[in-house]
Amino acid sequence: MNPWEIAARVCRPMSTEEARRLTQQECGSKEYGDTDPLLEAEIQEMLARIRVAERAERERAGKS
Repeated sequence: MNPWEIAARVCRPMSTEEARRLTQQECGSKEYGDTDPLLEAEIQEMLARIRVAERAERERAGKS
């Protein structure tokens, strides 16, 4: 799954915290599921790759 597909699945017009709060208010705290563990793992992997790329970019900019 590429980063754009992941972003399309997780991006919403409100923050996750706000969405969870609203869902809890409407449905109660036990009537909604948490984030899919597979999706969460993919997100964490993507974030790790982004951090590595950002670090490499900073190092490359520092050497120029």
